[in-house]
Amino acid sequence: MERPIPQLGAINQFESAATSVYNGMTVAVRKRTSGGLYFNLAYTWAHAIDSGQDALVAGQPVTVQNSYAAKSERGPSVTDQRQRLTISAIEEPHPFAKGVPATLFDHWKVSGIMTYGSGRPANATVSGDPNQDGI
Repeated sequence: MERPIPQLGAINQFESAATSVYNGMTVAVRKRTSGGLYFNLAYTWAHAIDSGQDALVAGQPVTVQNSYAAKSERGPSVTDQRQRLTISAIEEPHPFAKGVPATLFDHWKVSGIMTYGSGRPANATVSGDPNQDGI
C-alpha cells in the first residue's frame, strides 16, 4: 500500500496515558448603566485532577514512578487553580455633541480588567512552566 503523499516523512503519533477530571462553577454579575458604563464581576471555583502532566508537554516522556499503574499517580493537576476573581469595566464616553470632534472621539472605549487567583499546587517533579503560560 502506497502512502497518500510520498514526499512526507515519518508520521509521529503521541498518545496521552493520563486521565483528567475538571469540575468548575462560575458566577457572574454584569451591570450596564444608562451613562454607558459597563461592569463585570466573575468568580470561578474549579478543581482539576489528573494522573500525569504528559498532556501538557507533548513529545516528552511521561515521568511516572510505575508505568504499569499510572492511575496510582492521580492527584491535583499542576494547572489546578481553585479560585479566580475577575473584575472589569468598560466606559464609552461621549464628550462631544456634534461636529468633527464628536466624529473623531465619540466612538472610543476605555476598559480595564483585574484578575486575582489562588496559587497552584507545588509538585517536586515539576520544574519551570510546564504549560508554557508564563505563570
